[in-house]
Order: sequence, then structure tokens, then C-alpha cells
Amino acid sequence: MKMRNEIGAIVLLTFFSALIGCTAKKAQNFNFIDGFSEGSISPNEVNGSPTGKPAFVMNGFLVGGENRRALVVMASGKIVFDIGEVGNQTKLKFSVGMNATMGDGAEGVITVEAAGTSEVVYRRFLNPIDRPDDRKWFDEAVDLSKFTGKGVKISFETKPGPKGDATGDWFAWANLQLIA
Repeated sequence: MKMRNEIGAIVLLTFFSALIGCTAKKAQNFNFIDGFSEGSISPNEVNGSPTGKPAFVMNGFLVGGENRRALVVMASGKIVFDIGEVGNQTKLKFSVGMNATMGDGAEGVITVEAAGTSEVVYRRFLNPIDRPDDRKWFDEAVDLSKFTGKGVKISFETKPGPKGDATGDWFAWANLQLIA
């Protein structure tokens, strides 16, 4: 009888472990550009966007003579992805760039929301008009291991330049992927 109860307990524990594993969303390798439709965009509508939204995918975004498929976020726009629980070796890899011929630059910001707190994990100001060194793609990576075991939301946002002029403030995120 004792043996049967132990086996029953093991079966029950295995069942509940499998059930929990199926319901908890675990972050895997994720391509944000391919998974663009899973993001939540705000604000709802803007003028001057090819899609009417402040975030969209462009198949050929030109920076420094090089076209890349990119997630583009216009000034004051944001897109948020609910990633789920991240593992201890999770990294966010991406390239950033701007192809502006006007304006005063823009800042790209990545924020991670986890366990009720929000933390900026990356920010970069680019001003390709006034700074020739900004006329290229910048390959970047952010280690997300500090969020291990937590469900996270990752947002990509563009803030206008220092004069508040949003003209031409299209910040591009290429090769944007979560590597678990």
C-alpha cells in the first residue's frame, strides 16, 4: 500500500509539473521583426507613417549605404512585446541606425518590465545630420540574465531629439532577436 501511494504521488507530481510547464510562457529564440504582429503599439495612430502607426517593419531601411530589414519606431512611438520567462543566458541582439536627412536626432530606448518594475537596459542617441560617425549601423547586445526566471515585457521606444523636433526621427532596429 505504501509503495502504491508513493507511485501515485510521483505520478501526480509529474502531471502537475507538466501542466505548469505547458501554461508558463518561456522565452525562446525570438525574432522581433518576424514576430512584429505580436507587439502592442502605442499610440494607436500617427501622421507621416506609411502604415498610420508609429511602429512598422521596412524591408529595406538604408543606413550608411547598407539596407537592412528593420523594425522602425517613430518619435514618441513605442512597441511592447510580452516575452514570458527568460533563462539565465538570454541575450537581446540587434543593430540600430537612423537615415535622417533632417531633424535634430533621436534616442532609441529599450526598457524591460519584470516583476512590477521597469528598467531601461539600453539607450542610444543618434544624430546622423550633425555627427558623421552616426551614419552607420551599430551592432549591439544586451544581457538579460538578471531577469532570469521572471516574466518580462520588452519595449522599443523612440524619443525626439533635444529640441523636441520629431521631424525625421525614425529610429531603426535591425537583426532584432532574443537569443535564449
